[in-house]
This record gives sequence, C-alpha cells and structure tokens, in this order.
Amino acid sequence: MKKIDALAAEIENATQSGDGLDQLGRRLVAQHREYAVHVQNGSSYEDIGQSHIEEQIRLYLVYTLDRSMWEKLVTRTEQYAQQDRNAMAPMFSPWGYLNSDLVDNLGEGLGWKSGGPSKNLSNTSFPQRVGMIVSTLEGFTPAQLKQMEVSLGSDENVTPPKSGGCYVATAVYGSYDAPEVRVLRRWRDDFLKASATGREFVRFYYATSPKLVWAVGQRVWFVGPARYFLDRFVRRLVRAGYTDASHTDHNEMPGSR
Repeated sequence: MKKIDALAAEIENATQSGDGLDQLGRRLVAQHREYAVHVQNGSSYEDIGQSHIEEQIRLYLVYTLDRSMWEKLVTRTEQYAQQDRNAMAPMFSPWGYLNSDLVDNLGEGLGWKSGGPSKNLSNTSFPQRVGMIVSTLEGFTPAQLKQMEVSLGSDENVTPPKSGGCYVATAVYGSYDAPEVRVLRRWRDDFLKASATGREFVRFYYATSPKLVWAVGQRVWFVGPARYFLDRFVRRLVRAGYTDASHTDHNEMPGSR
C-alpha cells in the first residue's frame, strides 16, 4: 500500500465517529512510549489523537489537493464538535480545534474557504503548497519536503516518480531552482536522458539519493565537500554551453525510451 493511501485510511478511521480521536489517542499511547508522557502531564486521549491526526490531514490535503475530502472533514468535525458534551463550547472541543485548522488554515491557504472556485494549484510543488498554510511542516528544508513528497507518493523501496530530482544538488544549494541546479537539470535532461546508459544512471540516482539527502543532507561535513565538487562540475558544464536560465523539466521517465 502506498503511504498516501495509508494516510487516507488513518484519517478516515479517526474521523468515522465522535469518539474516533479518543480511540486514536489510546492506540498511540499504547504503541508509543513518548505519548504516555503527555497523559501523565494531563493531556487527554482526545487531545493526543487530535494533535496527531491534524498533522496527518495537513500532509494528505497539501499533497493530494483533495477538496472533496476537505469538505467531508469540515462537515464531520463541525458535527462532532457540536456533540461534544465534555467541552465548554464546541470551539473548545478537540474536534473544534481540528475544524478550525481545516477551515481557517488549510481552507484559507489553499483557497477553499470561500466556497468559490479553487486556486489553480496544478503547477505548484509540494513545498510551495506547504508554504501556503500555517504548519509545523514549514520547519523542514526544501530538500526534506521534496523527500517527504517522494515518500508519500511511492511504494516502499520503489524508484521515486519522475517529478523532481536533483536531490543532492537541491540540498547543497538550498533550492531546486538555484542557478547551479538549473544547469545540472538541463544537463540531466539534454545529455543523460539522451542515452540508455545515462537514463540508467538517472534511474539509479533517483532511487538512492533521496535516502542520502534525508540522512545527511544538512550535515556540514557532507554539504561542504559536495558543494566543492559540484561547483567545479557546474563550471565545466557552463563552459560546455549549459546555461542557468529557467528550465522546465522533461516529463520523460528515465528508461522509458
């Protein structure tokens, strides 16, 4: 099962009934020792479930742009907040907090709140969409967000999808659209993908580099030497005629020719 499918199943399960957050919180406490500390400090099981599933919902909706799921969750959470007898008022219910995040954070950020037409987000990347909402995910670097996107959309141990790439260079230079990264992307598309050997190299790179970046992409001992060698290689490519002008990635999957 793909991670995004597992995420959708977890969200669906947690929001099926008014006691779904409580049940989720109890499972988390039973499975993970760190959650038990929150209970000892006075947090309710509902609060624990709410905090966990809120982040999962953010991930799912920002990745999928599934407005119908958003609308369903808004309706459910509002209904459960109204039915919560333990809360001083619906807005203070864990369901109420979840509803507020759905409406005022995700709905506002992604252009769904007004009930009108959605923003045209088809050409935005996952990191760009994360920047549209108020979220703890904003604490991740662009390279980490890119790896998260690949992880959500791929089966375990399967080559990442064709979108994106240049993971190491993005980690080193800080942006997928950095001038040096644009030079490398153009070399990848115009030279490497033009031959079977080059496409095999790209396929291998896509399969291995995200894990490398996730593990050491922000370490000084990795970034410094990697940048030294990449800078020299980029200068050679520029002398060979590869420019750092804006570049649109080729849509061809490595090895598809």
